[in-house]
Amino acid sequence: MDKNNLHFYIKKSISLNFKLNIIIMKKVTIAVVLIFTMGIFFTSCCNDTKKETKEKVEEVKKEVKKEAPKTVAMATYQCPMKCEGDKTYTEAGSCSVCKMDLKKVEGAKEESHEGHSH
Repeated sequence: MDKNNLHFYIKKSISLNFKLNIIIMKKVTIAVVLIFTMGIFFTSCCNDTKKETKEKVEEVKKEVKKEAPKTVAMATYQCPMKCEGDKTYTEAGSCSVCKMDLKKVEGAKEESHEGHSH
């Protein structure tokens, strides 16, 4: 093998190696773009699912509010001696004037919860 042939094969080998590297780089670039695109696609699908779930939760909340009773009976307590007139309390205890135990009032008022929520 003479020197010219050796140079020819070296140049050809370098040229083929360069072309092979370009092909590999193209494939890697395509793979990265494809993975990135799939990531965006799946992420956007998950957001739609979250939105649908939130909408369903809101629908269920509305249904529960419709089915829930509009009024709730609250226990009220009053001094049996009516020292403070018709004043009532929401908790059992003792009268601040005569110190007698407060008694539960029968037929207590019902509190409406229509205008607000807890």
